[in-house]
Amino acid sequence: MYHTSQADKVKIFENVPILHLINTPIIHHSVIELVTSDSTLIDGAVLIDKMNDFCSLLQLNVVETTHFQFSPQDISVVFVLEESHLAIHSWPEKSFLHIDLVTCTKYPTCLDTCHKVLSKLFKTNDIRVLGLDYNSRN
Repeated sequence: MYHTSQADKVKIFENVPILHLINTPIIHHSVIELVTSDSTLIDGAVLIDKMNDFCSLLQLNVVETTHFQFSPQDISVVFVLEESHLAIHSWPEKSFLHIDLVTCTKYPTCLDTCHKVLSKLFKTNDIRVLGLDYNSRN
């Protein structure tokens, strides 16, 4: 059984059998959206370089990177991480960037640190970060 938030965007599951909770891995999911005044920072190779810097600064270990360049300018980039994955999609024409960061480590990536690093890399404070922890076992 689940219910939705007032905005009908987030589903919250209830009455989950205890066996399911015991077998659920630790998963930290950060959903990040940002708007920058410099759309050249979120286009093509520049975006890939910036996100490599992001991974380095957050001590995330990149295993593989792939991307798809849309015509005329949007790009989707996926970083396979030792910790899980990072997926990015940009809309340079709207100066908008959407990021999904998923890690499966005991210690989640600090949301404040994500905000600070992205703010510096993309020269913006217009950032929204949502953190979801699917299992809070220690």
